[in-house]
Formats: sequence, C-alpha cells, structure tokens
Amino acid sequence: MALVISPTIVIDQQMQQLMAAWGTKFVHLGNVEPESLAAVIRREKPHILLSSIERLQDKRVLSALLTVKLSYVSVEEAQVNSCHQPKSL
Repeated sequence: MALVISPTIVIDQQMQQLMAAWGTKFVHLGNVEPESLAAVIRREKPHILLSSIERLQDKRVLSALLTVKLSYVSVEEAQVNSCHQPKSL
C-alpha cells in the first residue's frame, strides 16, 4: 500500500479521477472520519491512500496510519513548513 500526499486540491482531484479510471482501489483520507480510518483501510484493502498534507497533521490520522503497512510514501511537491520555532543557538 502506498501513501500519496498531494499539495493542491486540483492535483488531489486529478489523482482521484485517475485511480477511478484505472480501477485502482484507493481511500482518500479526507473522506473518512479519523476514528474509523483504520477500520476502513482494513475493510477496503486499498492499493493507494490519498491525502493532503493538512490531513496528516491530525494525530488521530497518524495513529491510524501506524496500524497499516506502507510500502512507500510519495510527496507530490508539497511544501513543508516547520510547526515549531527553531531553538536559538
């Protein structure tokens, strides 16, 4: 199973359309309540998990992802901003 992180809504929508057109089983993390995410992944057995970077900031989503085996993670040109202030030297 792969986790694909998209930076924009447009790319996210394109990925969903491609997965549907190719007949590839996927779960979009934004369409599932965090509390039921692990159960949905186990039930659906998707090949790909799609997510925005913002969705991955939810600790409940991260906890659910820790329960599944990911073969790889693809970050589609997402910009990553630090959530913490750097310590002064």
